[in-house]
Amino acid sequence: INTKIFKENKLTNLNYVFMNYESLISIDLSNFKTKYITELVGTFYLSKSLRYINFTNFDTSNVTRMDNMFKDCNSLSSINISNFNFTNLQNSSCMFRSCTKLRIIYFNDNILNNTLAKNLEDMSYMFYHCESLEQINLKILKSNKLKNLSYTFSYCTSLESIDLSELETQNIVKLIRTFSESNNLAKINFENFDTSKVERMDYMFYNCLSLSSLNLSS
Repeated sequence: INTKIFKENKLTNLNYVFMNYESLISIDLSNFKTKYITELVGTFYLSKSLRYINFTNFDTSNVTRMDNMFKDCNSLSSINISNFNFTNLQNSSCMFRSCTKLRIIYFNDNILNNTLAKNLEDMSYMFYHCESLEQINLKILKSNKLKNLSYTFSYCTSLESIDLSELETQNIVKLIRTFSESNNLAKINFENFDTSKVERMDYMFYNCLSLSSLNLSS
C-alpha cells in the first residue's frame, strides 16, 4: 500500500482501516498526519501476514482507544511503538491479543510524565495468548484509573517473570484469570499492588504450573 497519499491533517480515526489484509507484509505509516486521531480500534486486526510497521512520526497524543489494534497479527515478531504517547489512552483491551509470534514490544524507555498512560482504564486481554512474548515493560502503562486487568497475561506461555510494581492498582475492580494458563510464569512482583477495591479474582492464577510460591502480603 502506498500511504503517501494519506496526508490528510483532519484524520480522526483509523478504525479497522487495514483489517483482514491477509497478504500485507509491511506498511509505512510515517507519512500519516495523525495529530487529531482519537481512535485506532482494530486498525490491523486479522492482518495475519503483517511483519513490519513503520510508526516513525506517528502521533498518538490524542488517541483514547487502541482496543484490538493488532489483534490476530500472527506474523508480528516484534513491534516498535517507542514513540507512542499514551497520555489520553483509555482502552487498550485486546490490543495485542493472539499475536502468537510476538516476542518483544518496544515501549518508550525514557518515561516522561507527559507520555504515561495516566487515563488508562481497561487493559483486559491486552496480551492475551501472546504465547511467544518473553518480557513486558509496564512502566509506561501507569494509570491510577485502571479498573480491569482480566485475562491480561493469560496464555503468555513464554513469560517467566513479570513486574507489576509500577502499576497503580488502587482502583482495579477485576482480576479475572489475569495470569491463567501462563504455565512457565515462575515469578510475579506484587510490590505495592493495591487490591482494596477488587471484587473478582476468580481463576486469577489458574494453571500457572511453574509458580512455586507467591508473595501476596501487599
